[in-house]
Amino acid sequence: MAERADISVTWYTWLEQGRSIRLSESALNRLADALLLNPAERLYLFTLARPDLPLNVSPVEATSTPELQHLLDAQDANPAQLLGPRLEVMAWNRTSGRVFVDFGRLPPSEHHLVWQMFANPAMRRMIVDWEAHAKNLLAVFRAQCGRFPGDPACAALISALQETSEEFRAWWPRHDVGGQMITRKELNHPTVGRLVLEQHVFHPHEPADFTILLYTPLPGTGTASKLHQLAALHVPRTGAKYEQQGS
Repeated sequence: MAERADISVTWYTWLEQGRSIRLSESALNRLADALLLNPAERLYLFTLARPDLPLNVSPVEATSTPELQHLLDAQDANPAQLLGPRLEVMAWNRTSGRVFVDFGRLPPSEHHLVWQMFANPAMRRMIVDWEAHAKNLLAVFRAQCGRFPGDPACAALISALQETSEEFRAWWPRHDVGGQMITRKELNHPTVGRLVLEQHVFHPHEPADFTILLYTPLPGTGTASKLHQLAALHVPRTGAKYEQQGS
């Protein structure tokens, strides 16, 4: 591998051992090419090995806006969420709260996709093939946190999950890195039964570094009618940060 990356065996060994060494940007690019890293893995390598490079930025500290909340609400029976740069859930619509989690009933410390995946038993029961989804989400979370070395919010969540989840403790040291979430989710919902959803990812222009997740029903599965059934339930709305009059 050192030969393919055109670096010395000694330097490559030190890099594997986690020693404090300084590789040039070109050497890191050659190493990433030799390792056949995907874009997320390449970014993770750079942020670990050369945090001084311009690609290392601090996470944007921002909240949702009324305009973004209205966008989520306009999705009607399709669940939608707004995520921050660490996969924290900043906003959500009513159907998201009825399909997944009503974050409005939870403390802010639990408004996070990874926390819900590993620390919420209801999510484990509901998600078909939970282990595959959990490992995938963990790899995406590592890639996101890798962009912000030393970020206290990432460190606090990692520490809390290590205390809470046996699987998190076992899988976090593996250093798996991923760039994309699994796009199809099958759920055994406690109210309406089987749901099959396709996940779509969008990035709003502002705030920067935020992500919109939109879930649509897979045609031919009966999911669409069940989502409308959930959306029509008379449950007090606590999910959205910004309420519309008469909603």
